[in-house]
Amino acid sequence: KSFLLFFGIHFLLLLAACSDDVECNSFENKFGITGFSITESKFEDERNLFNAIPIIADDTVSYDSLYLNMNASIQTFSQNLKGSFFSAAYACSALPPSPVDTVANIQVFSLEQVGVTTFNTLEEVTNEFEIIEFTEIEGFSSRISISEFNSSNRLASSSYFLFPTQEPDSITNLGYKVVVNFTDNDSFEAFSKFIYLAP
Repeated sequence: KSFLLFFGIHFLLLLAACSDDVECNSFENKFGITGFSITESKFEDERNLFNAIPIIADDTVSYDSLYLNMNASIQTFSQNLKGSFFSAAYACSALPPSPVDTVANIQVFSLEQVGVTTFNTLEEVTNEFEIIEFTEIEGFSSRISISEFNSSNRLASSSYFLFPTQEPDSITNLGYKVVVNFTDNDSFEAFSKFIYLAP
């Protein structure tokens, strides 16, 4: 009887375990984007962007050491729930969630402060920026122009790093508005702090 009981429990555990990738889809394996925020930073080594130096108010920074880190606010969910008598989580390694949103394009606009809490949009400066994408699955992408990025639809990333490429004539106090447009007609915008940008 003890042997039969042991065999029965072992058999049930085997049924509950993950046998393939489909069985492991009970995790929150997808994410959707609900918005963005911007962190302004300066860097010395482009290979170490997550450990760059934050820019504080009224900092003056060279245009070629600045980047805007677009951080996505995400909502994770499971696309394929599968019930089981036992939890199969112990037998599966959860993978980072993958995106369900597709980016149509990213736009960048320069801003001018005209009051304590008001500002004007000066012009679209998308063509004056380059971009690096980051995902937990793929890591960092190569740095390309936003114009090239916008030439094809791309699955959304959890972080974008935007680099200005246009040298200003003199120290200029600027802010930026970044708009991310998706193929389903959703759109999110985020605003940077105002920065003293130097040649």
